[in-house]
Amino acid sequence: FGLTGVVGNAFVGPLSRTRFKDRPAFVLAASTAGMAVCAIAMGVTGYVAPEGGSTAGFVVIVALLGAFGILSGLVMPIRQAFINDYIPSAQRATVLSLDSLFGEVGGVGGQLGLGYLARATNKALAYIVGGAFYFLAVPLYVRAGRKAADVPAGQGAVQAETDEPAEASLENAGTPPEG
Repeated sequence: FGLTGVVGNAFVGPLSRTRFKDRPAFVLAASTAGMAVCAIAMGVTGYVAPEGGSTAGFVVIVALLGAFGILSGLVMPIRQAFINDYIPSAQRATVLSLDSLFGEVGGVGGQLGLGYLARATNKALAYIVGGAFYFLAVPLYVRAGRKAADVPAGQGAVQAETDEPAEASLENAGTPPEG
């Protein structure tokens, strides 16, 4: 799974040279929706696979898990760049720390809750419920993109600090924040 995340990270650079470079919230929403679809599809595959499993079901699950990992590797640097572009440096460390905290708490809580659900019912249902939770993030990314679009060029967080125009783009993904 870690290797697929590295592959996802490798796609950030080429993606930054496409028409999506100035629409990071769209890329985040689409990637998160893709992760949700992968998780739900893994759950559905668990329901439709014959008792005892099958080679075809195994191949489908591995492919979906690989796609999920690639999308996950794509999301992380883009989300961090998006936050860096719209949060003033005085609050940036706090916001990034809270982002990390909520991610960790969600990861631990999700593992405990979905693990309990899988034990009480089955793993397929746990994957479907986990995928549904990923879908909950999509409207938040869409709204963040709309809010970012409402900020006139040159009026964002970076402008307030440095007189440089604030431009959220994928070109900044993967680069360390200034300040």
